[in-house]
Amino acid sequence: MGSHRFPCCGPDFFSSLLSPWEPSQRFKGQGSLPATIQADAHHILERQPATAVPARARVQCGRILARLGAPRPGVCTLPPAMVELPRGTLVLGSTPEQAEAAGRAWEQYWLQQGDKSTAKEARRWPDNEINDHPVTLAPFAIGRYPVTNAQYAVFIAEGGYDPAAPWWDAAGRAWLARDDAATEGLDPWQQRQRKDQPELWDDEAFGHGRGNYPVVGVNWYEAMAFGRWLTAYLDDGFVYRLPSEAEWEYAARGPKRRNYPWGTAEPEGERANFDGIYDGTTAVGCFPAGATPDGVLDLAGNVWEWTRSVYRPYHYDPALDDGQEEGADAAEKRFTLRGGSWGDVSSFLRAAFRHHNTPVTHNRNVGFRLARHPHV
Repeated sequence: MGSHRFPCCGPDFFSSLLSPWEPSQRFKGQGSLPATIQADAHHILERQPATAVPARARVQCGRILARLGAPRPGVCTLPPAMVELPRGTLVLGSTPEQAEAAGRAWEQYWLQQGDKSTAKEARRWPDNEINDHPVTLAPFAIGRYPVTNAQYAVFIAEGGYDPAAPWWDAAGRAWLARDDAATEGLDPWQQRQRKDQPELWDDEAFGHGRGNYPVVGVNWYEAMAFGRWLTAYLDDGFVYRLPSEAEWEYAARGPKRRNYPWGTAEPEGERANFDGIYDGTTAVGCFPAGATPDGVLDLAGNVWEWTRSVYRPYHYDPALDDGQEEGADAAEKRFTLRGGSWGDVSSFLRAAFRHHNTPVTHNRNVGFRLARHPHV
């Protein structure tokens, strides 16, 4: 990335451009400068190989493109960019030995924090990963990136939150109709100020102003409704929905059960957004060194990702994730999330780690990506 190719993209330029600004005023009278900056930022963000540009520079370019417009296909536009995955067999989860090693790592982490009580409990956290039963998955496609704010904005503009729309099932409509302020027993991350947009939609750091960033502040009902809406909106012969837990893990680990989407190397800031390294979410696709061999990005860090799967102990029949069962009595269930987020320590990024929460949970760490299947 020589200065002769990108004269406007040095550190000082990045710093000045990333301060608060109004594009129409900042670039008034400067002709094609915004287009030049946009093209250079896009080139840097997409440059290959993965080691050609430091991740921090890609992250900065992602922030620039959030303001000038992100031209990558399937990032701010629909349909979302998808990666086709072949039929395959894998064993979900971990061996007893892998779970034991992960438990020891958790124990040491919490001991270093001075929390002996949590350290003792955390030693057993990975036990829910132990499994030795293979599952076979039919071919499907998975989103190359998490769903972005710009893509979700189309859902909102097209009447996405209309409770009479067919993409809301009975459980989702019940959530839309519920008066959270008058409902006892809800935690702050289960209550909503309004139900016509994500909770953090107007937040400067996480919301719609950053179109190429992953949408956050959405719960499981909203993510499920988005998939049903997109199926009808595109009408392209496919069904879009949240991936099952097995599909998500197959995309992240492949049949060889990689520890992380990229392989065995431990997470660091060139591969993923985690542990507060980048102080919030980052534009999707900024970490090509953390991509899977198939080219799926951001499966570790940035945002936790909802799956459509009810949380169950291993092993379970993957046919339960066929789409017929997950919405029944959804309010009484917990659903699986995967991948870890920008604020989590590296142990959460292991591709076998299982997290679960109630369907009304939302926060600035949780988003989603979609899977795509042929119409049956």
